[in-house]
Amino acid sequence: MYRIDRVLTLPEEKRRVLSGVHGRLITPADLDRSKPILAVGDICSSKLLESGVRPDVIIIDGKTRRGVIAHPPDEQGYTQKRVKNPPGCLTPELFDAIGEAESNARNGIKTRILIDGEEDLSVIPLIMIFPLGSQIVYGVPGMGMAMLIITSEFRVKAQRLIEEME
Repeated sequence: MYRIDRVLTLPEEKRRVLSGVHGRLITPADLDRSKPILAVGDICSSKLLESGVRPDVIIIDGKTRRGVIAHPPDEQGYTQKRVKNPPGCLTPELFDAIGEAESNARNGIKTRILIDGEEDLSVIPLIMIFPLGSQIVYGVPGMGMAMLIITSEFRVKAQRLIEEME
């Protein structure tokens, strides 16, 4: 499993690289339910659950751009994990939780990771840990949901970002 040994911080100028759409805009009907579905973000996760899609992994922080969510999505049948991950950072704890979620997913166990801090950068460890072909679904403010399919190209880009982190 891919791991890091210290907290990494993404320089402010690199954050722009991650904003926007890095896959394609989708609706829940566009997802291939035979492949892992990984949801990042409170609103995105809620929309998927409301549509009947039960992601293999849900990563949320209880917040949206509009503020704190009083009741973040909490689904029955999900193993719950809580980790600390400060805004603009990646922690070993987050990588470990995602590694555990990947192991759970291989065994048919769904995982919900609630982050104390910010979940925005969790796409990076998802790309590094989950198998190629896995679908990462995330919200794009003002546009809807986007899906990124993990490919070796995205894995190389994620590795470069990790190497550029301080």
